[in-house]
Amino acid sequence: FTSDLSTFLKSYAAEGNFAQSFTCTLVNGGTCPQSGTPGVEANLDVQYARAITEEIPNVFYSVGGSPPIVGSGTNTNEPYLEFLDYLLDLSDSALPNTVSISYGDDEDTVPLDYADEVCNLFAQLGARGVSVLVSSGDSAVGTTCEEGNTKQFTTSFPASCPWVTTVGGTTGNSPEKAWTDGGGGFSSVFGQPSYQSAAVNKWLTTDTTHSGVTAYFNSSGRAYPDVSAQATDFVIVVSGSAELVDGTSCATPTFASIIQLLNSDRLASGKSTLGFLNPWLYSNATSGLTDITSGKNTGCSG
Repeated sequence: FTSDLSTFLKSYAAEGNFAQSFTCTLVNGGTCPQSGTPGVEANLDVQYARAITEEIPNVFYSVGGSPPIVGSGTNTNEPYLEFLDYLLDLSDSALPNTVSISYGDDEDTVPLDYADEVCNLFAQLGARGVSVLVSSGDSAVGTTCEEGNTKQFTTSFPASCPWVTTVGGTTGNSPEKAWTDGGGGFSSVFGQPSYQSAAVNKWLTTDTTHSGVTAYFNSSGRAYPDVSAQATDFVIVVSGSAELVDGTSCATPTFASIIQLLNSDRLASGKSTLGFLNPWLYSNATSGLTDITSGKNTGCSG
């Protein structure tokens, strides 16, 4: 883990490479993958966050636990409640400024009361000045679309929570376009928040590509992603060897690291951190963003 980071920084992070380390914090019986094979995800997140944020302290949170699940399938859902309880119990000075989350569950596998509680806690975290970035997933608008007798695009959680900033994926340049597998959609649980009403309703009114699939999604739900970033052909080092990876798990720590640079700059100027980003992103921040107007993702065989 640390040796892979060192190799990555020496080979690929030539500019602003001031810090070489990070702190591993265990929550609810989590384990730090310092030895053995930490895996692609852990290496990806640590290597890009560390390279982009330069000398800013980085913390890798490892959280144990098995949350409730709807259905009888294998439970791979993530222990967000334990993680958020831990963070919200910290003093304001001990909280991170920015959190990047590259894991997600299918919304329909998360019990409603659990989803509500977790989403409310994300709102509390944002209100305390923490910017939370969550990946939109790598299953386009959903690879599983059968729910009982009704076809429906599968939505990701916590990407569907209105109180996080959900990061989708792009690829290429000139033009930069939507990545085919990048997650996107409308929540079946959470309603559309006011900060995105104008943008979403404009899309629903003017877009010509979704007219044949309106039955598959809840157009009054919270829509995501909120922003997107490059998600393909990221070079990482795993077990000493370089390899290429794709995914919104690439885009999320990249975008989150840029937000952390902004948060750090604000703190150095005597200002508060940005906290919950979305009202700003959908209004004053648009001049600093590029509208992605080409590319597509698919689901339910269409």
